[in-house]
Amino acid sequence: MILRIAWRPSKRLDLWAWPCWSRSSWVSPVFRQPRTAAAALRQVVIAACPNPICSNQCCRWPILPPPSAAADPEAFIRAHTAPGPVPLRPDIILWQATEITPIWHATADWLEHHAVPPPFWAFPWAGGQAISRLIADEPSLVAGKRVVDFAAGSGLIAIAAAKAGAAQVTALDIDPFAGAATLLNAALNKVRVRTLVADMIGQKLPGTDIILAGDVCYEQAFAEAALAWFRDLARAGITVLVGDPGRAYLPSQGLCRLASYDVPTSLELEDRDVRHTDVWRVPMD
Repeated sequence: MILRIAWRPSKRLDLWAWPCWSRSSWVSPVFRQPRTAAAALRQVVIAACPNPICSNQCCRWPILPPPSAAADPEAFIRAHTAPGPVPLRPDIILWQATEITPIWHATADWLEHHAVPPPFWAFPWAGGQAISRLIADEPSLVAGKRVVDFAAGSGLIAIAAAKAGAAQVTALDIDPFAGAATLLNAALNKVRVRTLVADMIGQKLPGTDIILAGDVCYEQAFAEAALAWFRDLARAGITVLVGDPGRAYLPSQGLCRLASYDVPTSLELEDRDVRHTDVWRVPMD
């Protein structure tokens, strides 16, 4: 378990340990295919298209540094992404993969060989964008509260909560690269965010008022475990919101819709360039 706090942009991040990381459950089999990182992530999140869009660069090996990424996630993120605004929250800047950054074209084999987990942290996914927009529209949801951003990735939701006046914000993820990305992104946006690198599903979250989760229903076992945990947390009095753009394993009933947004995205990641995305509340019973 690693706990870090972002505040100063100049602070070095020391996220070297990899607790609770299961390479077999995240990397295999998708990330043993010779596809780009963006294409492989798209395959994880949505069903493979029978006529996938491909470019001449899909199987190209980019010029990337030697295998030292795990030793210095901060340097890796800075070298392979670029700061840019979030489409639905242009006031928030994140280190992101784009068509012109090296990690976008990195092959899955390269990522595995260099011990780089799937870079979910390099993209502002639709579910997270929707929750971050709802926070901007209704800041009272988080103002003065203790917030947990679950499966935080880039830390977009955590940053949105901090900007809206949350009393305490913790970005939770099992990937130390996500922890490093969150701290870098928090520094970019001049907000204070804690990161926790751990698998907390099934655990109690004392001292938490609200848990926010974007895009967690793309894989059946993970979605079922997360939703069962969310229901337990809701019964314990914690507000639980889930942002989802129609992923395969979102429950068809038992959730309360709070808001809907049309979220701009990329055809490299999704099957359309705009995803209609809902924010749901997990009821207490």
